[in-house]
Amino acid sequence: MKQLPGLGPSTAEGEVVVVSGTVRAIGEPLIAPLSRARCTWFESRANTFERRGAQRFLLEREGTSPIVIDPTHAHVALALLPQSAVDTFPALEIRIAHRDTDGLATAYETIVAIGAAISVAGIVARETAAETPYRDARADILLVGNADAPLVIVDT
Repeated sequence: MKQLPGLGPSTAEGEVVVVSGTVRAIGEPLIAPLSRARCTWFESRANTFERRGAQRFLLEREGTSPIVIDPTHAHVALALLPQSAVDTFPALEIRIAHRDTDGLATAYETIVAIGAAISVAGIVARETAAETPYRDARADILLVGNADAPLVIVDT
């Protein structure tokens, strides 16, 4: 990602860029099933239990307009939450229900948390007013990925 250009005023639609900032939800955030953390993307696993969730979010950058991030096609390379973060009551129920042969299933969860500082590499797209249902969070720039070139999200 270090060799990718940053987003600039002359960046054209379709270019791949990297942007760093702080995650802000658009509307109500998702709630990760194991940690119960407020987030915009999650992947949760405990043996046979597996769930993913994703919704668009804003990436706020100091002194500039926010960018909308669409994590539909995302490769998220963030750290797994520590085991203590997923040992809530619902997580324990999931671990019991999805035991492995050695006892309780080990639960794993990765999230893009509200307020997290991240870097995102993606394809620049432009939004039209018709694509923007969140008037108070209007941003003209959208970073997306696709099946062949997924969006990449990493820690800053």
